[in-house]
Amino acid sequence: MSAPHTPTAGPASEADDLRARLEQLRILVLDPTFEYPTFADLVLAHGCDYAPAPWPAGAHPRLLGDCFTAAHRWADREGWTYCEGYALAADPLTGAFEHAWCLTPDGHVADPAAPDGWTLAYRGIPLTDVFRRAHVRDGDAVITFGHDLLGGPNIAVLRDGLPDAALAASDSHAAATTPGRRPSTAPREG
Repeated sequence: MSAPHTPTAGPASEADDLRARLEQLRILVLDPTFEYPTFADLVLAHGCDYAPAPWPAGAHPRLLGDCFTAAHRWADREGWTYCEGYALAADPLTGAFEHAWCLTPDGHVADPAAPDGWTLAYRGIPLTDVFRRAHVRDGDAVITFGHDLLGGPNIAVLRDGLPDAALAASDSHAAATTPGRRPSTAPREG
């Protein structure tokens, strides 16, 4: 079962910079008739901002560069919450990129695929274990493209919306959504 978490935000300017970059990515429309025409739309609407944190003590081995596989592994091994969304790299040439990480029971980011200090901010959707396991594609991404770009994203989620049962339980999740965007509990617009 996924552990409860409390979203935290990094320095406001970095979280704001990441959200601004996601707004720019909204032009990469897969289908304008979808509930969420892009993965960025989905993350802006349902995601939470999280601050980077040092890799947890206890010498858990990392799997650098393979975020989806590593995040699944640690969600399963430790009971951490799997999160999928975007991260903002410290390197300005890299910018925002699709990414997966975990949240520890105390709500801190545990990123098993990026070295400490490499990421400035995270914005992502904490997913339940049941949803994650039902929708994972070959140990890869749950919603976004992942490693196999030909496999594409989870079209059903982008087309129809994220089921309520997909979001990991958290009292602070709705409060952490971006102002001006539809929170996860809002009804679909016609």
